[in-house]
Amino acid sequence: MNGTSFTAEVRSALTGVQIKSPCCRKAFLFGMLYPASDFALGEIRLTADLEKSMHLFTVMARSVCRADLIWENVPRRTRRGEEQEIWRLLGGEECFPHALIQEFAAFEEDLQSIRRCENCLAAFVRGVFLTCGTIVSPSSAYHMEFSLSDPKRSEAFTNLLCELGFSARITTRRGVRAVYLKESEVIEDLLTFLGAPQYALQIMNTKIMRDIRNNENRRANCDTANIYKSTGAAALQIRSIKQLQASGKLATLPKPLQITAELRLEHPEVSLIELAGLHEPPITKSGVSHRLQKLVDAADEKEKEKEDT
Repeated sequence: MNGTSFTAEVRSALTGVQIKSPCCRKAFLFGMLYPASDFALGEIRLTADLEKSMHLFTVMARSVCRADLIWENVPRRTRRGEEQEIWRLLGGEECFPHALIQEFAAFEEDLQSIRRCENCLAAFVRGVFLTCGTIVSPSSAYHMEFSLSDPKRSEAFTNLLCELGFSARITTRRGVRAVYLKESEVIEDLLTFLGAPQYALQIMNTKIMRDIRNNENRRANCDTANIYKSTGAAALQIRSIKQLQASGKLATLPKPLQITAELRLEHPEVSLIELAGLHEPPITKSGVSHRLQKLVDAADEKEKEKEDT
């Protein structure tokens, strides 16, 4: 699932969140209009790329100020060349009472003033996300952002999120400012705050599965490295023992070393623990390791004697 479809899923889920209080409906309307409108000049603008968002905004506007909104369907292409339908609000200022526009302008001066009840700020942030928010599929990365080109608004919105306990930062990409969140836990908490806990759970589950796969890969890599290490050590031991046999020196070494050497030649692929168990009576892993190292050292000494002569 790509980021676009995941965003559409989350937005669709958020349009289903019930907004009952009049103050929360007003905060929600303000949130959807916040990215593009200029309340100080009385300009109300909204473009929605999800039909459910457009219908929800229409219902909320009719409930709050009895505004009958007109929408224009505008086909356009995305940056990838894909066809996309968007809905543009027509009419603007004449659809909304002047008092409401002034109230939105007052909200903009102090976003905390939206808090008429405990759910108002959640409704406001939800409205902003429905208009300009995107979220990357957790299978790819952890990233959520709000495209707010106005510097003052991006700063104010970032501060609001941080005050609510959601660590947010600002970035500029292709000349467009965006408020973004990167930590998976923060994104999970914000989705729950907005009313989409099922997608917070989806991120958690994806993260758990990714951690399990990473641990399995690390374990497999570690096992592989140990196998290579053990195989390399066994090859060195066998080579040394054969050198000692060829030179006749193996027969001059203590009997315990000769026994270990014979067992290693007979069982070249077994581990040190298994090799230790093959002795009669069995010896410890460190004991067999010590004997094999003595055999390797003895072969090295024999090679040095050859070089000296």
